[in-house]
Amino acid sequence: MTSFDNDARAQLIAELQNEIEVARRWSRHNQGWDVGFRVGLLLLGLAIVVCSGIATSELFENPKPWSLVSTILAGVSAVISGFAFTDFSFAKRQRLWEKKANSLRSLRDELRFANPEVDAFRKRLDEVRSWGDHTDPDAD
Repeated sequence: MTSFDNDARAQLIAELQNEIEVARRWSRHNQGWDVGFRVGLLLLGLAIVVCSGIATSELFENPKPWSLVSTILAGVSAVISGFAFTDFSFAKRQRLWEKKANSLRSLRDELRFANPEVDAFRKRLDEVRSWGDHTDPDAD
């Protein structure tokens, strides 16, 4: 069984620490976008309700423009929802980057407190490093 020497172990721990920070940063970035889209859609929905309410009220002589604005906002809301939650799910990406950070942290701790076999460790590390935005966060 081949194990890491002290210099290689220290260098790899430093590399893993940097990769953990990058993964955590991407996790927070995607979480911010997810929350931003949700709040934006909430505000857009509120604007649709207000415009629809104004269009159906008797406050204005010509409610047609309000009805048109409400319809346009509803279309924009549908397009944004489809984009944000199906094709480009920020929540899934956030979970993936959090999972990657946790896996890298686990590998770093294995290096610190155990004496892993080099080839098996590198194989697991390469697998975790291959994870990116294309990876399904629910896969093992």
